[in-house]
Amino acid sequence: MAELSKFAEEIMVEILSRLPPKSLMRFKCVRKSWQCLINNSDFAAKHLSITKNNKHPSSITIVFTRRVLEDINSSKKRILLSLFDVSHCNDGDDELHPIVEDIHSPVSAGLVDWQRFRVNISTHCDGILCLTDGGKYIVLCNPAIKEFKLLPVPSSNSISYGEGFGYDLKSKDYKVVRILSNGREEYLDGMHKRVVIRPPTVEVYSLLTNSWKEIKIDNLITKTTIYWPQSYVSVYHKGILYWCGHEELRQKNFIVSDYSEDEEDDESEMKDSIISFDIGEEAFYVISFPGDSRLYGCGLGLWKESIALCTSGPWSPDPSTKETLEIWLMDDLGGGEGSWTKYLTFEPVVAHIIGQLGLFWNNKQLITIFKTNCAVIFYEVCTNKFKCLPLNTEILDYSQAVECTRSIVSIKGGTS
Repeated sequence: MAELSKFAEEIMVEILSRLPPKSLMRFKCVRKSWQCLINNSDFAAKHLSITKNNKHPSSITIVFTRRVLEDINSSKKRILLSLFDVSHCNDGDDELHPIVEDIHSPVSAGLVDWQRFRVNISTHCDGILCLTDGGKYIVLCNPAIKEFKLLPVPSSNSISYGEGFGYDLKSKDYKVVRILSNGREEYLDGMHKRVVIRPPTVEVYSLLTNSWKEIKIDNLITKTTIYWPQSYVSVYHKGILYWCGHEELRQKNFIVSDYSEDEEDDESEMKDSIISFDIGEEAFYVISFPGDSRLYGCGLGLWKESIALCTSGPWSPDPSTKETLEIWLMDDLGGGEGSWTKYLTFEPVVAHIIGQLGLFWNNKQLITIFKTNCAVIFYEVCTNKFKCLPLNTEILDYSQAVECTRSIVSIKGGTS
């Protein structure tokens, strides 16, 4: 009888571990034993593993921030974190008809006002979003279970040039890293001005300890240059964070006149790059961009087990040359070494693109997400097909779209 009871319990765990988070949150009220099970970190890990290994999900969840009117009689706008569940069904319709869920930050959680907090999705990992304002506020959010956590405000008030969030495979801990600018010093000597860029500061937050610490910036600086992330946006993959980045001289020299400042230095040799951060080692590495790829308008994502880079094709002075985009795939060999393969070059069939929101692999398709003035475009790169998500709202300039796993991983910290 005891064996039968144990078998029934194992079957129950297997069934529950395959249910969506919304159902599991409701089922916590059914029985106390179910509540303890669903709150257990081992069960959350099992649920996450099953969800991530589902090769044929019925839909995908895309998350981005948008601005909407509070009501039709007011010009006041409100920022929302919106989840779009997009079905894979191919019904021949050129438009997507997703299930939309808007997330509001509860005032009772003691979080910053989202209308003043410039919500930018920095990174996604295991169903958890890292939201930032590019300054002192960072919020972790698991939208599937409506959990929010405002991180302790670091002592530094420096401007953040890049942030990332991911899982430390060694310490079994979720961590946030931020790369901070320390400003510059200027020296004027007659007609000459010298500008010295101070080295950045890097801080790492641990969810287990709920605290920040400063770490070394080896490999981000050379004798003459500094490598900076191009934006807050990063991609997490197997314990490593990736940013698009660029190189900058540590010292710049200008000739100053009454009407202009002319730079004396030649910055044509400055390299565009991928900056990687090994969360377990807490170490940075710099990987060179492939070929003649340009940093302008580039986007990072995942293609199966590789890092995917979508970037503008080589520049041409000929105005009749059609704009092309290139998809490059990178295998990280470690230690700042990356192996690049050009996957394809294509001409976007969508007109009036004003920005790239995201890039990911799903349902055997490489999908890139663009935005126009009135819609979000889901573009299947290999088939040259696209679907339109019409919007009567505004997509924020600094927003990105991420494919979000629906998980029950808690961000309250500690262990259970």
